[in-house]
Amino acid sequence: KIGKNDIRLDGRYFHNSENGDALYGKIDNQSYGLMATLNRNNHTLSTGIRKNDGQSAFPTLSGYVPQPYLHAWSLLGFVKPEELTWHLLYSYNFKDLGIPGLSTTLRFLHGDHIARSGLADNTEIERSIALKYIVPQGKFKNLGLEFIHYDTDTKYGKDYNKGNSFKETRVIVSYLYKF
Repeated sequence: KIGKNDIRLDGRYFHNSENGDALYGKIDNQSYGLMATLNRNNHTLSTGIRKNDGQSAFPTLSGYVPQPYLHAWSLLGFVKPEELTWHLLYSYNFKDLGIPGLSTTLRFLHGDHIARSGLADNTEIERSIALKYIVPQGKFKNLGLEFIHYDTDTKYGKDYNKGNSFKETRVIVSYLYKF
């Protein structure tokens, strides 16, 4: 903590290889990342970088998007071989404006240097905006409602041919129960 600022640095490293029956195939992947977060009053700003090394993608459960133990996890995953990802996140908590429980988050992720057979200059970009409300007190305390809009853009090869780019809006209802 420096004055009114809360500053955090978070570094992570994963070394992945096959084990047992190797049902996922040959795994050759290391992932390392560093993220810095600055929090002041109702504002949070995070930025970070993550690098995948090795000839295979970061292994995921049944091929789904990575779990939140990686920096910059998202819809696209950013887990491809040799991918270099940087990300920027800004969040605002509306409690001091008289709306406790309401927050918004803007996020940008950019991945490139992806190793794809026969294709150079591969990129992935993801932008998202989220609006979240969690009931702070009363009968419905900890009941949450969140709207997230994602806009993704993937391009592969020197001509930047479109990949599986898409837009998606999610509505999430949650409830936090403390045991």
